[in-house]
Amino acid sequence: MTTTGAAKYKSYIQDLNSEIMLIEEAAEIHEAHITSALPTKLQQLILIGDHKQLRPTVNSMRLASEFNLDISMFERLIMSGMKHATLTTQRRMRPEISAVIRELYPTLEDYKSEEGYPNIKGVGSNYFFFNHQFSESENKDSQ
Repeated sequence: MTTTGAAKYKSYIQDLNSEIMLIEEAAEIHEAHITSALPTKLQQLILIGDHKQLRPTVNSMRLASEFNLDISMFERLIMSGMKHATLTTQRRMRPEISAVIRELYPTLEDYKSEEGYPNIKGVGSNYFFFNHQFSESENKDSQ
C-alpha cells in the first residue's frame, strides 16, 4: 500500500490493531507521510531503504533547505546514530556494474550466482555511460 493509501484508509489500518509495520523505500518517503499512517497500537516500525540513494521529493527548494524536508525519517534516524543493519551482499548486478558503486559501498560483496553470466550479445560492453546535451524538462501534468 502507498503512503497516500495508508492515509486514506487510516481507519481501516487502525482496525487491524497491528503492532508491527514495515515500510519499504523508507528513504524516499516524507516523515509526515509515515507518522500520519502509524496505527495507535504500533510497537515496532521496520524501515527498509537506502539513505545513500533517492531522497524524498520536495517541490520547493526553499522549504527543503529551511525545514530539512528532503531528509527522510529513515535517513535522520541513521545519521543520528540509531542502530541499524546494512546488507553487505548484492544479488542483482553483474560484478562489473557493482564495481562502479564500490566507492559508495566499499563493503558490498557480490553473491556467487551473479558471477559467470555470459556477455550481452551484440553490445561491446556489459555496461556503458554516455553524455547528452538535452535539458530535462518539467512535466506540468505530473505532481
